[in-house]
Amino acid sequence: VKTVTKEECLLLRRMLPAYQEHHQQQPHSLIVRYAGLHSIKASAWKTPKFFTVMLSIFDPECQVDETYDLKGSTFNRAKGIGDKVGKDVDWTTSGRRLLLNPQVRRQLIASHEADVAFLARFGVMDYSLLVGISHWEPEVQASKAPRALRAFGPTTSMASRGSCSE
Repeated sequence: VKTVTKEECLLLRRMLPAYQEHHQQQPHSLIVRYAGLHSIKASAWKTPKFFTVMLSIFDPECQVDETYDLKGSTFNRAKGIGDKVGKDVDWTTSGRRLLLNPQVRRQLIASHEADVAFLARFGVMDYSLLVGISHWEPEVQASKAPRALRAFGPTTSMASRGSCSE
């Protein structure tokens, strides 16, 4: 669940038909799968609150020990005190790298390029790659390694709930 501004809510509603088409045409898309876009009103609030519900990208059967949110920039991109999710500076200083076989690398780059082109059509520039790392025992690693780079979560379409115009 993530809160969004009214403007972001309006943009997501405007993007919805193209978003659904993009995910149908790009089954390996790295763009988050939205399960809902909602608004809620309370008498104590002057304006409604808007939020999205997103599917997890991580395999629910696999514990994620480290998470990195990578944008490809180091400007203001270090984990803050108390933050659990690392950022670009943390990734770089840890010496982490993605070692991919050529086919997976091509697929990842193609998906990324298609996603960036889709987002650029709507003027969206905030894009990141969420990387989860699991620390496996050697015997477990051999059995799970083929699944390690799979994207999890069904290719579902965003359901729109509530109204962004309120």
